[in-house]
Amino acid sequence: MPSADSIRSVDSQLLRALGDGKTRGVGELIATLGVTATAVRQRLERLLESGLIEREKVVSGRGRPAFEYRLTERGRWCAGADPAELAEAMWQEILELADEDVRLRILTGIARRLGQGLASEATASVEQASQVADVPTPNFPRRRHQRLPAGVVATTNSGLAERMRMIGDSLAKRRIATRISFHPGNPLGHPENQLGLPVLDLPSCPYPALRDATHDRSMCELERRMLSEALGGPVQLSSCVLDGDSVCRFTPEAVGTAESPRLGEASG
Repeated sequence: MPSADSIRSVDSQLLRALGDGKTRGVGELIATLGVTATAVRQRLERLLESGLIEREKVVSGRGRPAFEYRLTERGRWCAGADPAELAEAMWQEILELADEDVRLRILTGIARRLGQGLASEATASVEQASQVADVPTPNFPRRRHQRLPAGVVATTNSGLAERMRMIGDSLAKRRIATRISFHPGNPLGHPENQLGLPVLDLPSCPYPALRDATHDRSMCELERRMLSEALGGPVQLSSCVLDGDSVCRFTPEAVGTAESPRLGEASG
């Protein structure tokens, strides 16, 4: 589904003009928008092609039939109000919950839901690319917090990096910039693992308004859990911009077990 950010501003104006649910003809849209008939028709064609509006033929008397336009369900979604203010208010209410267990359960559920959405998009992208190339789909780890045997970690680093790249592409669609690199360390000591584990860097916090709403690391921990869900295994926040580091770095756990901090505790 196209996002509101991916639609041209001139097309967004037309969507808002149809936002009251009524059908309108080209003449009405020309008067409302104050542009030429050619400009209106070009916008209508783009929105029809993207499935954001639909049209119906209207026959009046013996004249030439005309078309009237209205929003589809997808169009109503894109023409809706910016949910940022609502999200910030909900975030504040969650952080102010007195019951810490309830707060933790809600935030963990949010992270899981977001992570599953990213994982689904990444898997769909991999499957689509494999079908185009006519090659088998890579078998990425899908189970939450699944740990791979130490002997096979070295051979799965490239696959993990590819999954990270797919998730990075999905985050980019949400205006979240990421960078994938390989950690230079060689924790396992295997010659074939010289490339190291891939890490995911965020140059800046994707939700600064929500992060600034609290003095703890609730947002940092939510992001860590979201990426753990998306990647199919636990990751740790190994550096954080709140600590003066240049990036927030999320590093997958290759071996061993590290207890995850609770939401709201320092995790950097």
